[in-house]
Amino acid sequence: MKATKGGNFKPSPQPQPATTFARVYSVVDFGTSEQVYQGQSQGKKRRVFVTLEMPEFKHVFNEEKGPQPYVIGKEMTVSTHENSALAEFVKGMRGYPFSAEEQDGFDVMKMIGKKCLVSFTVVLKAAYAGKQVTQFTNENSRLEITSLSPCPAQIQEFPLENEILAFDFDTQMEAGRFDLAGFAKLPKWQREKIEKSDEFQHFVALGQVQAGQEFNQQQPVQQEIQQPTQQVQQPAQQPPAGNTNAASGW
Repeated sequence: MKATKGGNFKPSPQPQPATTFARVYSVVDFGTSEQVYQGQSQGKKRRVFVTLEMPEFKHVFNEEKGPQPYVIGKEMTVSTHENSALAEFVKGMRGYPFSAEEQDGFDVMKMIGKKCLVSFTVVLKAAYAGKQVTQFTNENSRLEITSLSPCPAQIQEFPLENEILAFDFDTQMEAGRFDLAGFAKLPKWQREKIEKSDEFQHFVALGQVQAGQEFNQQQPVQQEIQQPTQQVQQPAQQPPAGNTNAASGW
């Protein structure tokens, strides 16, 4: 008997570093959990992961699905402080900082559907540091955002190709119901992050979900336990010109 890695993972080549247009299709609320940096606790913070697709770069990751766009994302603390990663991220995408009103409360789910230019590079994963690599793949490396900037006006509107994913604990806490259907659609590594959060444990205590659940991505979640993911309206195709806020759709 031979031991194998299991699964059907097949390393895919990474694109060459470039600047390209991109669009946010996924905003996932990781909830509030203790953050540790270099072995030191940073206290509890609420984190979010924003993912953009880059339709100019495609690859066949799955033969059944055909060519799909490469994606790139960033995890950030949910903070509107002017020096926060989220503030810099939003400012880069649209070209101007949070307003005073937005600093008092910014709905990160508004980012879904927003477009920008993204510059990225390829970074070796820690496990491969110091090793000789002949080809960068998604097994030995990851894509990292180096900068964001607004899309030039002459770039035509381009549709989202990936399914919108909006996982938001605010709406779930308000409704008193865990979004199990939305949770099942997330990649396993994101579900594992969420399971460490105070918000997730709240719903565990209510008996609505449990840690370590496995989901068959090909099968829908049972109807009686479905909770629709938050519906996010995409920005208008042709926003009015002459107004910075309106023109960016924010």
